[in-house]
Amino acid sequence: MGSNADADLVKNTTMDGITRIYLIIVGLAITEALKRTFSLQPGDGAFLGLRIAETSHLLQLVLFVGFIPTVIRFAHGSILHLKALATGQKWWWDMFALLSQAILFYIAAIAIGDLSYFLIILLIVFLVDTLWIFFLKWIDRESEKDIPKQWWISNLLLVIGLIGLIVCPSLSNAVIVTALSISLILSTAT
Repeated sequence: MGSNADADLVKNTTMDGITRIYLIIVGLAITEALKRTFSLQPGDGAFLGLRIAETSHLLQLVLFVGFIPTVIRFAHGSILHLKALATGQKWWWDMFALLSQAILFYIAAIAIGDLSYFLIILLIVFLVDTLWIFFLKWIDRESEKDIPKQWWISNLLLVIGLIGLIVCPSLSNAVIVTALSISLILSTAT
């Protein structure tokens, strides 16, 4: 029995703990995005009600509509990755990348009312994810050959969309990028 069984137990226990921490941080990010989108002032808990449809809140609402499915896509993919694809010694890199993404999602949720900052943080999330995919392919070519091209292509398209929105910020452009994001999420949900 010995060292291989012990090493597997340590790895599985660590990955289970990291998965739980990841989900807690992502849950906090979703909670923060909800509070900042649907409250009068962050932290006061006063519900906006129908005022959410006022022009001053529409951009934030559109960003929220794009943020939630993006976070869910990442959470779902991260859990699947940790449970099914994290092999060998690279699982340490997986944990680092996933926790970094979760923290960035929380920061993006805090910034959901500030278009430029929010977009830059999301841009960093997609760049980190894309770099992580290529890094995994580089360090473990055999086990990572099954990473679908659709993930990094989807990330690349969203990076282009986010850069376009950073360069030309507007409500209509935000709607377009949000629609692109949701359609790419749905197309990669296989």
